[in-house]
Amino acid sequence: MLLKQPLTFIQSSDWLLGAPPCGRVLGLSPELTRERCREIDQTAEKIAELVNRERADALLLAGNLWMAETISRKALENLWEVFASLDPKPVFIAPGPSERPGAGSFFDPVVLDALRIPDWPDNVIVFHGSNPAPLPFPGQELTVAGLSWDPEEAPRAPLIPSGPAILVGHAPGWTDGLPKGFLWSALGGWPNPRILKDKEGIPRGAYSGTAAGRSWGETGRRIAWKIVIDTDFKTPPVMEALPLEGRVVHDLELESQDGDVAEATAKVEELFRQAGVRSEDIVRVRYAMGVPGPDRDRIRKLAAAVSFRSGLENGRLPEADSRTVDGRFHLDLQTRFVSATDESARRLAQAALLIGRNALLNRPLLASDLEGL
Repeated sequence: MLLKQPLTFIQSSDWLLGAPPCGRVLGLSPELTRERCREIDQTAEKIAELVNRERADALLLAGNLWMAETISRKALENLWEVFASLDPKPVFIAPGPSERPGAGSFFDPVVLDALRIPDWPDNVIVFHGSNPAPLPFPGQELTVAGLSWDPEEAPRAPLIPSGPAILVGHAPGWTDGLPKGFLWSALGGWPNPRILKDKEGIPRGAYSGTAAGRSWGETGRRIAWKIVIDTDFKTPPVMEALPLEGRVVHDLELESQDGDVAEATAKVEELFRQAGVRSEDIVRVRYAMGVPGPDRDRIRKLAAAVSFRSGLENGRLPEADSRTVDGRFHLDLQTRFVSATDESARRLAQAALLIGRNALLNRPLLASDLEGL
């Protein structure tokens, strides 16, 4: 038995829409916390963009997409629209505990009708119970099995399929090895991306981690998996991690036992370099014992400046941060450039911007840098 064509799908889980943000843990300002909330609430749209961009045949969602107690009506309606926009591509969902699946949940047509929300689009396929019957994959000689969270039953391995099949399941901390007999197992309920291999070392399943970062913490990679299964089932699945957002949240620790500020300064720069911090990223630096209290604010400001310089080193001028000396200097130069009233003033401001950028990077100014100005 062969597939009619290679099967490509996008795998994701654990969006936890509606959950309280973790901004207080990271020490984010209220404004930045609200910004992160808006970014996280756009997870569904980002996933749908990946499905369309990668020309995937289906979307596999392994549960914990929202918090039943706190998700808003607007967020539910937005999910409905996003899933409907993917039609006729199927969206397979294996609910987790945060959705409170079953009677009385937002998967229950009675509840949706009472709220005057349409039932889920026809291309949305929801698995109910811990071992529902496998369903055919539209247009392929393949079935899809589901493993959803059931409050009435303990988690157990799915039935071994009789033919080619893939599994989408909410299975936190799977400890019994890979489910047997499946070409691929798309799993949810684990905070970080994790690949599961068979005895031959071939990837046969994965956790995608939390796409939104809520409840489990903000730090770490935000990805979805792209999986391609070949027509003859013999070639190992091809998998690719697709980033979900441009910025990364870092949680770094600074150790400076002797309390030397110069040493702490150098260590902050090294921390940023090793972590690959960019100007658009969010960084929390935790200070170990020994860093003098009055100097912590200096180190914090330096960290913001290092982030700013990192953006310059990547060949781009980021949005300057007015809280830092470097940032205010850059903002002033930008303002002069934008407000220039004639060509001569514009060229002078542009030259000053180039000179200032090189000064921030401790880079010598070359004559070629000013050519054409």
